[in-house]
Amino acid sequence: MPFTSPFSGRRALAATSALAFAIAVAFSASVAEAQIKGGVLAGASSTTFTNATLGDVCDPEVGCISQSTARRLGFQVGAFLTVPLRGALSFQPELHFIQKGATTSITVDVDEQVPLAADLEVRLAYVEVPLLLRLDLGSGARFRPFLVAGPSLGLRVGCELSVAVDGLGAFGSGCDGQGGFGAPEEGTVMEDPIKKFDAGGIIGGGITGLLQGRNVSAQVRYSRGFTSLLRESGGVTTMNTGLSILFGVGF
Repeated sequence: MPFTSPFSGRRALAATSALAFAIAVAFSASVAEAQIKGGVLAGASSTTFTNATLGDVCDPEVGCISQSTARRLGFQVGAFLTVPLRGALSFQPELHFIQKGATTSITVDVDEQVPLAADLEVRLAYVEVPLLLRLDLGSGARFRPFLVAGPSLGLRVGCELSVAVDGLGAFGSGCDGQGGFGAPEEGTVMEDPIKKFDAGGIIGGGITGLLQGRNVSAQVRYSRGFTSLLRESGGVTTMNTGLSILFGVGF
C-alpha cells in the first residue's frame, strides 16, 4: 500500500513557504550577533519516485503486465552555514548539487508469446537549497548527536530519459528531446514531462565532533517531495524521495 503524504498540493507549498519565512526571520534577527560557522558536505544519494509502481496486472484471457521500480544511486555535494539561534538550536542554510531519479522495469507477458521487457531510466540533477533547523544534543563529549529538519527548494539542472527494450536496443535523450544520445531524429523536440522546480522536506540526524582539530560530521537524511514532479500526473502524485549519507568538514 503506497504511503500517502500529509503534505500535498497548495497546502504543502504554503507550509513550506511559511516555515522558510519563519526561519528567515529568525536568521535575520540573530545573524548580527551570531558566530557563523561553515563547511562542506559530500556523500551518496539513493533515490526513487513515490507511486511510480503499479505492481502486477493480469487478465486471464490476455496475460500479465509486471512493473517494478529500482532506486538510482548518485552523488551529492554541498556547502552549509550554521548560525546559532538559541541554546542548542541553530539555523543551517545549505546549497547542494544532487543526483536523483529511478529506473522502472516493465514486462509484458502475453499468452503464447515471448515476454517483452523494457527499462525506463530517469536521471535527474538538482541544485537544492535546504533551509534547516539544527538541534545539537549533549555537551562536553568529544562526539555528540544532532538532528536537522526543514524545507528544501530545488531547481532541476539536468534531465535524461533512456529506454532499453530487449531485442530492440536502447535510445535516450534529454527531457526536451534534445542533447541526448540516440535521439529518434536530430532536432526533435518533445514536451518536457518533468517540472523544473521541486519543493520538499528533509529530516535527518548524525554525529559531529572534533577530529585532529577539525569539526567533522556524519549523517543520514530522508527527503520527500511535497508536490508531483510530473507536469501531467494523470491523477497520480509522483514525487521525489530518497536517502542520503553525508560526511562533512567544518571550517
